[in-house]
Amino acid sequence: MSGPGLAPLRTMRRATAGSWTSPAAWTQMPRGLSCPERSAPRECRREGGSMDQKAQASAGPSADERSAMNEAIDRALRAARESGKSGIAATVLKAGKVVATGENEVHLQCDPTQHAEMVAITRAAQVLGTTDLTGCVLISTLQPCEMCLSAFRFARMERVIFAATQAKVPEKYFAFPHLRLDDFQRGTNFTFVAGVGEELVLHLYATGDE
Repeated sequence: MSGPGLAPLRTMRRATAGSWTSPAAWTQMPRGLSCPERSAPRECRREGGSMDQKAQASAGPSADERSAMNEAIDRALRAARESGKSGIAATVLKAGKVVATGENEVHLQCDPTQHAEMVAITRAAQVLGTTDLTGCVLISTLQPCEMCLSAFRFARMERVIFAATQAKVPEKYFAFPHLRLDDFQRGTNFTFVAGVGEELVLHLYATGDE
């Protein structure tokens, strides 16, 4: 097979000694090529295999963040069995401590804005007595939708950790599926960790009913 589009690919492969996972490989990648799904580290696999250019993937969750995620997953599994609630849970941390938690209460409150992240952010602001949640971390069992990410940014939060990723759940969970995490970065530090405990919650979102 030959063609003009293959020359940069051959050059890159030689430069990286056949390794797709080398950081240098990503900086040299020709425009238009995406992160290979099977060989790339998880930090590169975003939104169905392409890597967000602006939102930076973090090195991973801390022990406190992982503990908060495990607790959120437990709440999501319980909420899925409760009348009026949905199996999506969120937590706001500050300095490694839980400030507030929330589950999806859209049907319980008959309010389309009562996503788990919105509930947790609102409660955190009330607990801290401020709408400025700088330094807080958002934990969610599902990648936050556009509304929740907007609230996250308005609250001046800059770090989000989530379990189930957009690429693996029905589009129903996102009103504007063409938007990506990097669309919410806009000139500030914005780090995320995706897929933490994803295998434990994907079954909740498989049909889009939660």
